Amino acid sequence: MQLQPIASTPFNRTSAEITDVEAGALARTTVNLFNAWKLTEAQACTLLGGLSARTWARWKEGNVGRVDRDLKMRMAHLMGIHKGCDICLRTHQGDMSGSKHLMRPLAASRRWT
Repeated sequence: MQLQPIASTPFNRTSAEITDVEAGALARTTVNLFNAWKLTEAQACTLLGGLSARTWARWKEGNVGRVDRDLKMRMAHLMGIHKGCDICLRTHQGDMSGSKHLMRPLAASRRWT
């Protein structure tokens, strides 16, 4: 089977963009989400595309500056991932206790290979 080329879609400026106000709300929610996921500072900065530690510290203090388009989209995707995990892993009691296995080290989940 050969790979087939896919035509790229040009950026459409008329499409709805995430506003600066929405980006601020996303940043605050991202801080709360990463706290709930118990991520380290390094993990948080990596998931945010290499965000500097100083910028991450400012975000945690509530001082969100300018956020570029790529970072806005990255945070929006993270919210979608969280929502998907919430839906898929919710237990019959309605809590997220079924998601605890997500925080296990990868090596612990390799028993099936």
